[in-house]
Amino acid sequence: MESIYLDYNSTTPMDPTVVQAMTESQLSGFVNPSSQHRLGQNARQLLEDEKCRIIELLGGKSSGLEQDRLVITSGGTESNNLALSGVANFQNQKFQRNELIVSSIEHPSVLETANYLQASGMIVHHLPVDSTGKVNVDFLPQLISPNTALVSVMLANHETGVIQPIPLIGEICREHNVLLHCDATQAIGKIPVHFGNLGVDLMTISPHKFYGPRQIGALLVRRNIDLAPILYGGQQQLGTRPGTEDVPSIVGARVALELAIKRLAETDAIKKLRDELESHLSDHLPDLVINGIQGERLPNTSNISVPGANRQALLMSADLHGIALSTGSACASGSSEPSPVLTAMNLPNSIIDSAIRISLGFATTKQDIEFVGQKLGEIINKLRSSKQI
Repeated sequence: MESIYLDYNSTTPMDPTVVQAMTESQLSGFVNPSSQHRLGQNARQLLEDEKCRIIELLGGKSSGLEQDRLVITSGGTESNNLALSGVANFQNQKFQRNELIVSSIEHPSVLETANYLQASGMIVHHLPVDSTGKVNVDFLPQLISPNTALVSVMLANHETGVIQPIPLIGEICREHNVLLHCDATQAIGKIPVHFGNLGVDLMTISPHKFYGPRQIGALLVRRNIDLAPILYGGQQQLGTRPGTEDVPSIVGARVALELAIKRLAETDAIKKLRDELESHLSDHLPDLVINGIQGERLPNTSNISVPGANRQALLMSADLHGIALSTGSACASGSSEPSPVLTAMNLPNSIIDSAIRISLGFATTKQDIEFVGQKLGEIINKLRSSKQI
């Protein structure tokens, strides 16, 4: 039985063009870019060229006195940790700013970092969201104080796909002279993302979400923003993030980003398939609830609930039929806890307990959607008749 993969928000397969570029880079010479000999200097030049290109592709400034900075990390989780802890610790030490504001629907790598900082003495405020999954911007000015070190709000939610009003939040933060971090992990490759136009100071990037390599991420940092390191033991990247940079992975990230931007026009077709799937499911399941549908969503993401269903039973039954879905963030896989995102939206327990996430990719076909739309309806109705849900 051939599987149908509908968990692209969890991870994407590497594009063959990315694999080829990384292989060629690896075979061209395994050299440490921090080495002072000629081969090391060549690797360093390639590394810096690749980083500048990534900055340009993301709408940052890669040259001149106002050059933005790209800090290479091990992935989106580390980038989010560095953004929050790096800014909070520096701002607290230098300016005695000891407060953070994070939205209540952030990825666990943001929320749990905020919890850690709170346990260490920082004051953390949570920006609420409404029932559509959109942050309530009206509360932000009330939460900001002279002691606010950083605001962190994602660009698009990993579970519902709801897109957040980051440019507006950026305006509010600039009016109050407060830094803004944005986790753009789920957005890049699905909607246009421009660092300058968003008005943010730090932005998290994770290439494995847009058909690039895993175990590499980046934090795009606006000029003149200081970060305290969270790792120690080397002077790479000006000491902000020590450790030998993996040049082939950075090449792969750049190639994946170029491809993602070129393929943005194809997301209209993915959105059409997503909408067709939701229509098929609604035909089979009259009580289907599509979470976040009232707001603007990523074109590939659908978060659905069937009141009275058990999400784990549904997930396992779908898997037995060759359909790969998820119940939310892959970082919380195996967890039976209710979705913190849907909980923050104040949805009824019957909606939260039955929610699953379906996320499409470029390989998803119309035949896949027709099969899944019919099969999921059959699975849920069968589970209902057997009283397993």
